[in-house]
Amino acid sequence: MLVIPMSNMTAWPTAYWIDAVATFGSVYFGVTFAYSRGENADTTDVTEQLATGGLDWSPTLIMFNEDRALWVGTLKSGNTTTGFGNGLANAYFYQVKGGFKPTDKLDIMASVAFATADTTPANYVSKNYGYEVDVTGTYKITNNLYSMLGAGYLITGDYFKGTDSNNKVANNYIVINKLTLTF
Repeated sequence: MLVIPMSNMTAWPTAYWIDAVATFGSVYFGVTFAYSRGENADTTDVTEQLATGGLDWSPTLIMFNEDRALWVGTLKSGNTTTGFGNGLANAYFYQVKGGFKPTDKLDIMASVAFATADTTPANYVSKNYGYEVDVTGTYKITNNLYSMLGAGYLITGDYFKGTDSNNKVANNYIVINKLTLTF
């Protein structure tokens, strides 16, 4: 459980996640559940200080991903005031994943994720952010240098229609090649 206290708060932030992975030789399966409270629409005179999933936790390639937010920006439609920023915020997040590690250096993984908003502005059509399918392959070049090739597809939810169910939204995709150097 993750709770981040902040000084001079009017309310405690609430954010937590559960991540379970079972490994059977070179194959693994896992599930993730995460939650981060959203802004309470009933208290417009008070701004809650909210906790996010943090910048280091990017569970998918499109939704709530710091790298995508840094290089592409926040993903939102013209119909909504918020979207996917750089960390998990205002969301219930569910993910199922599985992978195969044929060697110590290679990891091939696929995942399916679903997210809904915790709170929405008045009269929004839906809380559904959408579903995302990702496939990644990560190769360990050295002890602290990794190369990742990935593809993701977001089936955009009706949350992005805003207050009009007739608004159109488009699905999104990403193809990424990333080098990661850790210290």
